[in-house]
Amino acid sequence: MAPIQNPNPNPRPGPGAGAVNQQPNIPNARKEVRMNMPPEFDGDRKKYKKFRQAIVLYLGVNRHIYDDDEAKIGFTLSYMAEKEAAQWHESWIENHTQGGMVWFPTFNDFLAELDRAFSPIDSVGDAMHKL
Repeated sequence: MAPIQNPNPNPRPGPGAGAVNQQPNIPNARKEVRMNMPPEFDGDRKKYKKFRQAIVLYLGVNRHIYDDDEAKIGFTLSYMAEKEAAQWHESWIENHTQGGMVWFPTFNDFLAELDRAFSPIDSVGDAMHKL
């Protein structure tokens, strides 16, 4: 009679079966790339472009972490906690909550909303004035 073969030749012991401090094997687990965090944004239109660029850069470099629209929008909103930006943040959440759940647009649509709210009102005039 042939011996019975174990269908799982490398079994992992379960809890209480000698499994001491075993970490799950997570292939290619990556950490967030360390770089300067985006600045806090308070709604000052003169600082919006720098804020937006910092957010887009940070999320782009860390796309393996912030890999969906919800994570990107949540990250961005977390840097809008002061003054006019905080009011906009609160209003945005109220306007995007239905049935007790926040619904998220695409990140590009969210950025378009931010642009409408915080881009300098007269960017051409502001540029001309600087000259």
